[in-house]
Amino acid sequence: DRSYLLMGKAYFYQHNFMSAVNNLSYVIRKYPDGDARHEAQIWLLRSYAELERFAEASEVIQAVQNANDFPRNLERELAIATADYYIKQQEYNEAIKFIDIALSKTFWNRQKARLQYIRAQLYEETGRPALAAEAYEAVTKMNPGYRMAFNAKIKAAGIFSGEGDVEKTKRELNKMLRDKKNIEFRDQIYFALGNIF
Repeated sequence: DRSYLLMGKAYFYQHNFMSAVNNLSYVIRKYPDGDARHEAQIWLLRSYAELERFAEASEVIQAVQNANDFPRNLERELAIATADYYIKQQEYNEAIKFIDIALSKTFWNRQKARLQYIRAQLYEETGRPALAAEAYEAVTKMNPGYRMAFNAKIKAAGIFSGEGDVEKTKRELNKMLRDKKNIEFRDQIYFALGNIF
């Protein structure tokens, strides 16, 4: 079962989603008591979401929710896959719920920062700029990579709603303008400053 699961993952990463579906479905059918079936369900959900076969993906979610023996160590991956399923259908409010679950089960700061950034983008999509700005600020406090920190700062300033410390935001953006690392990003910084003005 592990070999078929590995082949299914490989097909997924090759963007050969139909072959991934075939292999992962085989694992679930042929080895119903195997330890790889739960992971196969997660990857099957991902494959169906990529193929935009949402009815089948929904059936996988139902099957997982009805399973009493789903392992706790895979709950984070399941939450991320389910959030992706809802994002692909533009049901952002549902996706936020599953991103929150994934965040609560994530321990590494880099992974948390990435999920928090996605959460901020979802808040932005649902028209909640104050929550989005707050989530982008939370990303910068998680010590992410330079690009992610930069983009989070710019996004937080770009969706500025007039609340909070205006002068502090301007100072931060002007400081970013003087930093030599940001020369290629000056257009974004000026856009964010223009947005504030």
